[in-house]
Amino acid sequence: MHAYLRSIGLKEIINKKELKNLLLEVIENPDEQKIVSVDNAGGNVAELKKNFADNMGILIHGYYDEDGKFEMEYYIPYLEGKAKPVEDNIAITRHISRESFAGVCEDMRVGATLIYYLINGIDYLDIIMRQDSAYFQTKVCLSGLSVSGTVLFPVSKNEKQKEKCRIEMMNRRKLMSEAKRGDEAAIESLTIEDLDTYTKISRRIRTEDVFTIVDSSFMPYGVECDQYSIVGEIKSVDMVKNRYSGEAIYILEVDCNDFEVSIGINIEDLTGEPQVGRRFKGSIWLLGQVYFDLVK
Repeated sequence: MHAYLRSIGLKEIINKKELKNLLLEVIENPDEQKIVSVDNAGGNVAELKKNFADNMGILIHGYYDEDGKFEMEYYIPYLEGKAKPVEDNIAITRHISRESFAGVCEDMRVGATLIYYLINGIDYLDIIMRQDSAYFQTKVCLSGLSVSGTVLFPVSKNEKQKEKCRIEMMNRRKLMSEAKRGDEAAIESLTIEDLDTYTKISRRIRTEDVFTIVDSSFMPYGVECDQYSIVGEIKSVDMVKNRYSGEAIYILEVDCNDFEVSIGINIEDLTGEPQVGRRFKGSIWLLGQVYFDLVK
């Protein structure tokens, strides 16, 4: 049973019988169906989606046999994000074990390579099968599902301090971009900056709590490559209900160093009351929806 079902309001699905009934509902009454032909012998890949709340639900991957019967291979819960898209160096690669895809992007705002589960992999597979070079991936909208989170108070800053942070962030992104191109001066500046930061944190951590020093963070979490531990400022809060179970889910837009991600979490799994300006701290399974545009 998928660990993140509870993140979309299905925490009461606790045994195989209940799960079977849920998946049967998706197969018999999908909101969206896509089929891609993968060979000349009639082989196909099919994807069925059903929303249980706005932009949130279950995706089932499988195929139709010679008798027209759908055979399921796997399923995932999903959340389609509404956060500001990322446009830096997007790449897609197939998972080894099944017909699914991982996306990779390098974002200078985070300062690391992000790996996410591609939730519209069927669109990418369709382009591959048609060998259509007229399309290319341009940007990705990221979202995350969480099974545990905590609301933190914001770090107190006045407008002058906020403006200083914005300028420092812009300068750091510029240096990182130059360092990536091999600029030795930029590499040296970043190294010195990191050493200074380490020294300041080491001094302050003796008398202060770490979350009064670290405003936001985005770090790999656990052993799977698409899971992350994040701390970020809450930009918007919505609460929706799962139409199948009636459970309530928070949809949070979270900003980490000007990098945004939409997060879905069961209301019972979030400690504290989320409000705009406060911070979210938790672990997420990172998902991505890539946009494919025509070559002009």
